[in-house]
Amino acid sequence: MVEKKYIAIAEKIRTDIDRGVFPEGSKIPPIRKLAEIYGVNPQTVNKATAYLASLGYLDARRGAGSTVRKPTAVSVRRRVPMLVPGTRPSSGSPGLTRSRPVT
Repeated sequence: MVEKKYIAIAEKIRTDIDRGVFPEGSKIPPIRKLAEIYGVNPQTVNKATAYLASLGYLDARRGAGSTVRKPTAVSVRRRVPMLVPGTRPSSGSPGLTRSRPVT
């Protein structure tokens, strides 16, 4: 299964957050700068940052940039299965259900 580009970029940004490259409370570089760094389209980075915001890693605000925040244990536990290749939510709202393998 081929991983989506925005997921790969989100993982790179998340790894940098976890390593302290982007400490909690700091702003990540603008989308255009991240697109340049990772060699992808700005729309891909936009999708990646929106995804990370949905996981609780970023507080993204249009025009104000994205601020790093550490997600709560509950938000991570509910949504981490979405990061596992080959799985998808089984039903209901994304991140609020168990994941099942893609068949």
